Amino acid sequence: TALTSLTFFLTGAHPAAARPPVRATTKHSVTKPAAAQGLKCYSCNAPPPNCYKKKIITCEPGQDRCVKTTTKIVDYDGSPNEKNEFDKFMNVLVWERVCMTAKECEAYKQRTKIRDVTCCNTNLCNA
Repeated sequence: TALTSLTFFLTGAHPAAARPPVRATTKHSVTKPAAAQGLKCYSCNAPPPNCYKKKIITCEPGQDRCVKTTTKIVDYDGSPNEKNEFDKFMNVLVWERVCMTAKECEAYKQRTKIRDVTCCNTNLCNA
């Protein structure tokens, strides 16, 4: 109905969303989700020890950038950090990994001067 279509358009959620997801199959018996999955990014926030773990999230509709905010570790001596699941020899401190829109990410880069902000648009590119 028109109301169902309008509700889905405005909220992104179909009123019948409580039902199990519909799966489409091909003649090769490969199942595919009914709707495309969003961009996948790593996610964490300060304090930095939270950013040692690989936590993956699916971005909200419209969020088309994975973002990573870092600072260089001054006088890094090459010692390994065994807690860091990304790279135990990483010479930067990661403050956050999040999803944003391209516009939000560029604005964030402009106003964040003491940390480096990286925006990228492929799955899990903000390692």
